Amino acid sequence: MTAITMRHAEIIQKLGEFYTLLAQLGSFEPSLVQIPSPDAPAPIRRTAALGAGYTEEVVNLMEQLPYISKGPNIWDPEIFGSTEPIDYTKCENENAFRTWREYDDGQDQEDEDGNPDLIPGSLVKLTEIHLYGITLLYDTQTCLLIPWQPFENPDDTIGYAHVPAKRPSEVLNPWIEGYRTFNFMHTPQGNLWDTERLRPDPPEHLGPKAQAKWWATRAVDEALFKLKDVYLECGWNMTSPVQHTFDRAKFIEMRKQYIDEVVLPLKRKEHEAWKAPHQPDEL
Repeated sequence: MTAITMRHAEIIQKLGEFYTLLAQLGSFEPSLVQIPSPDAPAPIRRTAALGAGYTEEVVNLMEQLPYISKGPNIWDPEIFGSTEPIDYTKCENENAFRTWREYDDGQDQEDEDGNPDLIPGSLVKLTEIHLYGITLLYDTQTCLLIPWQPFENPDDTIGYAHVPAKRPSEVLNPWIEGYRTFNFMHTPQGNLWDTERLRPDPPEHLGPKAQAKWWATRAVDEALFKLKDVYLECGWNMTSPVQHTFDRAKFIEMRKQYIDEVVLPLKRKEHEAWKAPHQPDEL
């Protein structure tokens, strides 16, 4: 181990565990998970990263962080709702690196000289968001992770200073556990982040037509969550961090059959329900 991998071992290990788990679950091919090592660092363009204002420690860490490469077998690179991993090996110049130092809250911020204000160069952003996602900021000075939800900032709050920093395991363990126990799930027909979507009844304020749409969507979600049974049939162990008995190839085949025979007919019904003209009772 090097000084970098020792000092930042927790974030490196937890990201690697998380991405490997997603590959095991069939979210994408295992070959798309990049796990660097001191002898085989990730191909980061160091000069461009340093020119963008990152500290040398951050650039050294970038060379050791795990990454997910987007490829033809990824249907959605989200790792959580509206949250995607950043792959710094794809940054080709200073501007590309500098983009990831911009704030994610939509606020135009400037420093005292009138230049765009950027996240400190000692922090590395691990995720990008689409509106209501979670920006993960790793602080190389404290070795803590800041789980910032920019569009849920309190009124008159700019930036992430109000967000408590936590150990990487405190942030990522609930995500890892959520996937391992199927509270969260990637599927080729949609990603599911919360079993609350399976609440027994629609919101009371919905009229009859809107309720019909709600039930059509719920039927799809319920069918997708039942993929849990397919995982278990193929040997998935919800209590073990290592899957010794899971037959991934068998699962991929059975998942396709289940989606074709069960999920897609429900998706067609959902499409028909939502294609219906807007009604006055739909709030």
